Amino acid sequence: MTHVTKDEICNVAKSKNPAAAAEVDGMELGLFDPQELEETVKEDVRKLRSEKTLEGLEVYGFVLETETGILREVNV
Repeated sequence: MTHVTKDEICNVAKSKNPAAAAEVDGMELGLFDPQELEETVKEDVRKLRSEKTLEGLEVYGFVLETETGILREVNV
């Protein structure tokens, strides 16, 4: 979801269901700017590592650079 904005998504949703415009405007979509991607991955890894149900599992974070196809590990 790094290639679209909240406004773009909301505009499409409202065009398909104008009666839900207020609800659409209030949705939290969890979008982020590409500059925030690495920090977002770090936050996700920290959350997963703190989950008791995942205790004993190794959790790693990766970023796939869609422009280059390069997969790189994010150090947390």
